[in-house]
Amino acid sequence: PTLLEDQVVQDIAKGPTTSGWVTVVKHFTAGVAGSAAQVVAGHPLDTVKVRLQTMQSTGRPVYNGVIDCIVKVAKNESIFGFYKGMMSPLAGVPFQEAVSFGCYGGSLKWVDRNFGSNHYVVNASIAGMFAGFVNSIVVAPVEQIKTRLQIQDYASERRYKGPFDCLRSIA
Repeated sequence: PTLLEDQVVQDIAKGPTTSGWVTVVKHFTAGVAGSAAQVVAGHPLDTVKVRLQTMQSTGRPVYNGVIDCIVKVAKNESIFGFYKGMMSPLAGVPFQEAVSFGCYGGSLKWVDRNFGSNHYVVNASIAGMFAGFVNSIVVAPVEQIKTRLQIQDYASERRYKGPFDCLRSIA
């Protein structure tokens, strides 16, 4: 966790104080907005990464590197090709961050209460491991849907109409 996350968790753990729950709502809103911006900004490069990682599974090399992949996606699929599969993480990442913040804050408070708060690095590490474990349960389905949508360009026909159609086919 970053220093900002630690401060947010400490603010949340204090409960309603002089700043009240407004602080919690501000931090949650900032987390949601920040995670949404993270997805929008980072998804094009994630799409390139996934395309390069999975092109060998098609049995034919499709790209000759990162630049070639960027050029071909832009030329053949327009700018929107870089954003295939973005709705799944855009819907999932804010929830993922909320789960992460909640699990980290709650488990840090529990560890501090049960084992003492004078070992912050150890306690924060334990809380971070627990939050990461729970977070992986949330992240795996979102990543599966996103990846399936990103690589469907390789198929001769579109297999999924969108994230909900993809989810329906998995479930």
